[in-house]
Amino acid sequence: MLGAFLARPVRVSRTFAFSLLFLFLGVHHATASALTISNVVITPIEHGLTITWTTDEPADGRLDVRSGFSSLGFFENGGYRTDHSMTRTYPTILEENESRVTITSRTSSGITAQAGPFIFYSSPDITPPT
Repeated sequence: MLGAFLARPVRVSRTFAFSLLFLFLGVHHATASALTISNVVITPIEHGLTITWTTDEPADGRLDVRSGFSSLGFFENGGYRTDHSMTRTYPTILEENESRVTITSRTSSGITAQAGPFIFYSSPDITPPT
């Protein structure tokens, strides 16, 4: 009996059909363009950091850098690219016990992705001068 019901043609109004089409296209568009951040490498340098990462589509980059309990600010690199690299130097960044970096990238259409916070620990240089 259920098979006979499913075999019958169903009449759908044009308004309902277009509503379903727009709903499908809207959901598909929102989920098909997720931005991904990967290959994050944080390299300590003297009094700072070099951070590199890749995105799966062209995007800008923004870093939120914190050392200890202090915010060292937000830093942006302009332009849309898939390979990103930023170097930040600070007199105290490697003299604190804990530093954190959060990466945010955004495409030209406004889709964002975030990675982190990446937490790393360091200790001050206590080697006596020679």
